[in-house]
Amino acid sequence: MAERGSRPSELRARPGASSASSEHAATSDRATAAGRAKAVMAPTEGTASTNSWKRRTPRTWAISKMNSTATWTGIPAPIPDIFSSQQQVAARVGDIHQRLVSRVTADMGLETDFLSLAEEHPANVVMSLLRCAPSCDRAAVLMWRSIGMSRPAVQKVLPALFSVIEDRPLYSMFFYSGDNEAVFALAATVVLWKIAHMPEWHDAVVLHSAQLFVALLFQVFSTTEQIPEEVEDFWRACQEEHRLPTKPNRFAVQAVKALLCQLGFENKLVALECKQVWDTLLCADTQHYAVGLLAREMRCGLAPLCSRIALHLLSLLIRKQPRWHLPALAFLVELLECLDLSKHGHSALSVVSRHLPSECRDRLRLELRGLVVLSKEPSLLPECPKQLLLLQLSSASQHSLVLHTEWRNTWPVSTPAGAAG
Repeated sequence: MAERGSRPSELRARPGASSASSEHAATSDRATAAGRAKAVMAPTEGTASTNSWKRRTPRTWAISKMNSTATWTGIPAPIPDIFSSQQQVAARVGDIHQRLVSRVTADMGLETDFLSLAEEHPANVVMSLLRCAPSCDRAAVLMWRSIGMSRPAVQKVLPALFSVIEDRPLYSMFFYSGDNEAVFALAATVVLWKIAHMPEWHDAVVLHSAQLFVALLFQVFSTTEQIPEEVEDFWRACQEEHRLPTKPNRFAVQAVKALLCQLGFENKLVALECKQVWDTLLCADTQHYAVGLLAREMRCGLAPLCSRIALHLLSLLIRKQPRWHLPALAFLVELLECLDLSKHGHSALSVVSRHLPSECRDRLRLELRGLVVLSKEPSLLPECPKQLLLLQLSSASQHSLVLHTEWRNTWPVSTPAGAAG
């Protein structure tokens, strides 16, 4: 958690540290913010598989009200019995969170219980903790930090957080009627920003940096759209809790920049600032231009990461067409050369040509650039001519001299025989 006196843009500061005086002064504000944030989350219903608890050495989990850093003592604590349903898991997560909020010292059994839950029911724990502490208060920060101490829990919880943002159908079972999924996605983004700066999560963040980058980029796209009132109310609660930017898309952009800095891309950020990439990324009408510039710069300085980003983005786009398909396609097209097209070319061709014939000039340009790259892969030669013909028909219907010129410069010869079939 950033210090209360720090600037909102200082996202690289380690979350969780705050001054004693500022924490005391903000107590009533935080309570109000937490109450408002919780109001947008409804109870969870459903079922989950039965799993046995792993018993560990009980200790005590002590929490200073002036700092969210945990200290340990040797007071024993009881271990709960088996939890056989989703409701029981959610109730236990809420109980642990509430006890951490209301007490200065909580026994180590709480942490043991929570880690066991996270390892056995990762998706349920993620959704339950987002539900009971959507603005990621001090107690929630401690709970997320404790997950970082368990490698098995991290490997299961982190993909679950990504999935909430990426809106995967698998997680629809955890939503209750009336839930606002955009609120959950934004709450998960705040959590990702928090844990990205926790030493306990460092190795996992680096390992899953491609998925983390795509998740943050998706949030830039989605929060740039018109935001419902419920989401605005939730974001105001987050602002009060963490002193974040006034707009969630600006927060998401700053989180992307902070991640790139952690990955050693800090020098390139200056060039991106000069090209006004970040400001352009905040406008829905120009996002596809901005992500194209961003992808080209990253391809020069972070090639291994770009190949993993391209593969993960392709895996998402092949299953579902998001509302922000145009900027996502723009980023993918710039990274096609980072993919092994002999393995993934057919999937890439399916995504690139999905909207052919198209009436959108910007989309046609991207599809043209994508087909130029894909046509160089020998295994795609039997499929490309038909897609190229559709693109030619689309450009003709637009009467676009510029697009026709690009087409002729790329393919000066006539359409291959058999394309009309």
